[in-house]
Amino acid sequence: FFVYYGLGQLTLVQHSILWPILKNPLYCGIIVLANNSMAYVSNLLTGIMNKIPQNQINAATNAGLSHRQQFIWIKLPYALKRLMPYYQNEMVILLKSSSLMSTITVLELTGSINQIVSLQFHNLLWYCVSALIYVIINLIMHKIMLRYWRPVTF
Repeated sequence: FFVYYGLGQLTLVQHSILWPILKNPLYCGIIVLANNSMAYVSNLLTGIMNKIPQNQINAATNAGLSHRQQFIWIKLPYALKRLMPYYQNEMVILLKSSSLMSTITVLELTGSINQIVSLQFHNLLWYCVSALIYVIINLIMHKIMLRYWRPVTF
């Protein structure tokens, strides 16, 4: 909300090279949701990397692995294995947060359902259809995560 409506008020932003991106509500919404998700995931990764057992790092150092090899063979698989449940939850939260983009005039599923309800006045029916669509999207995301991220969890 503040990125789209707030930054658009600043003449410095209106005359910058970022203005073609920031004047579009869809791009602003994507930027804000992506930044929010990146902040959460980077915080998760920091916590996971700090929880790597020290004996694994010591064993890798004693085996003669460089810092890059330690990251690729020890730290990254450990972090990805522990990140998956949290990342799957973040994807669901991101999907639910996308409905907030309707506050900056981006027409998404909830906004579309609201328009249909205002025309047909079948509130319960269309909101149940909306909930069913969200459940189907979540199930598809869950199946994709299980299929493509299962090889990571060894």
